[in-house]
Amino acid sequence: MIIRLPWINPIDTLNLPEDFEDQVKESFKKYTKGTSTDYTWMDKMTYISRLPLIFRNTTNLSDSTIAEGEVKDLIHERLDYELEEEDDVIDRDDVYSFDFMCDCFAYGMRYMRPLHEYEPYSSSKNEETEKVMFRIMKIVMDWEPETKG
Repeated sequence: MIIRLPWINPIDTLNLPEDFEDQVKESFKKYTKGTSTDYTWMDKMTYISRLPLIFRNTTNLSDSTIAEGEVKDLIHERLDYELEEEDDVIDRDDVYSFDFMCDCFAYGMRYMRPLHEYEPYSSSKNEETEKVMFRIMKIVMDWEPETKG
């Protein structure tokens, strides 16, 4: 699986580069640029909390046709509701509204598949990918800002 950590070139989780640890450190260093060293722990938490999203968005199931189908289902549900409850149809502005986009985002976050379900026919690939994710977490947790002097 190809992953895209912030500010570095994509990495193949099944064929890690020799300088993998250095690349992760570089990514995190750039991620924390401008943050006071007193708050590095917060950067570590936010970076690590984003890893599942980074891994999910680089899998084959991030295909836009899946998202398109989910959004169409949400529109149909909204249309059915409006017809049954309000005896009215939804307006185009309802679909392009900020509230509807928030509903779609919340639905997607609530029903995201766990990482290990993304390659259902390849448990060895899943296991390797999860090991890479764990290594990234460990590298980030152990990272310390460079001290001058």
